[in-house]
Amino acid sequence: MEPVIDPPVPYLGQIQGGFTPGQMIRVQGFASPVGDRFDINFQTSANTAPRDDIGLHLSVRLAEGYVARNSIQGGVWGEEQNSGDLPIQPGEKYEIIVLSDNREFKVSKLI
Repeated sequence: MEPVIDPPVPYLGQIQGGFTPGQMIRVQGFASPVGDRFDINFQTSANTAPRDDIGLHLSVRLAEGYVARNSIQGGVWGEEQNSGDLPIQPGEKYEIIVLSDNREFKVSKLI
């Protein structure tokens, strides 16, 4: 799969072949020093109104100090997970790795 470099914001793109178990996605970016949050969604297709299912929603809440994790199935949000420290700070470069597993997503912040 070809990397996507300097995409427009917001960016909506397709993962060729899907995001199947054993695959890994790397997202690199820069957290705005004046922004309060940014989101990364792994969505089943491109519809945003109404929104298609989201297998993984990561919402980096810079102003609130945590990362929310959730999903949408059948138009309904699941139970938000938000425990743990915020590994990304405003004005900081970041790299987030997401690994697709058979039953879950594994998320890691490297930089």
